[in-house]
Amino acid sequence: RGDQSLPGRIRVTVPLTVHVSYTLNGKPISPSGLVGRSGTVGVEFTVRNVTATPTRISFKNGYGRMVHRTVKLVTPYVGQLTTTVPGNWTGLSAPRADIAGNGHGANQLSWTMVLFSPIGATTQRFGYRVYAPVITSVPGASMQALPVPPQRKPELKFGQNGFRAGAKSGVELTGGA
Repeated sequence: RGDQSLPGRIRVTVPLTVHVSYTLNGKPISPSGLVGRSGTVGVEFTVRNVTATPTRISFKNGYGRMVHRTVKLVTPYVGQLTTTVPGNWTGLSAPRADIAGNGHGANQLSWTMVLFSPIGATTQRFGYRVYAPVITSVPGASMQALPVPPQRKPELKFGQNGFRAGAKSGVELTGGA
């Protein structure tokens, strides 16, 4: 979270934070408390883009006048979080996840994140629920994220252009009124 110091060398600002919470049969539990137990396991991931910095912007309002504001803008990040759930865990429910067999009898879950608005959101919450007959270990997860300029990605540029066109229409509508 925030600035992380590496021993004796450099200071790194971590652009994203990840929080993971667990439940067993609907009650909060620590990951180590899951081992050796059975029941319905719930895992929720919360990923936040924490790069917001105050930035001065200028734009024309609905009356054609320049307006200046300071807003918090984030670095646009896209990413993916992946975990693997044992194949003998049943009743898997993982909204928003892409799910596929991993070739070794387990299920791989993957969530794609657009961590900036208005195309995505700076905070993303997602997870899964599954029945585990006996928990021998808690599945790990990995995340990759990269800063990305929306104009270089067609699927993001489409959303950006849509919002730009909507804003222009709003100015024209206000001017006509």
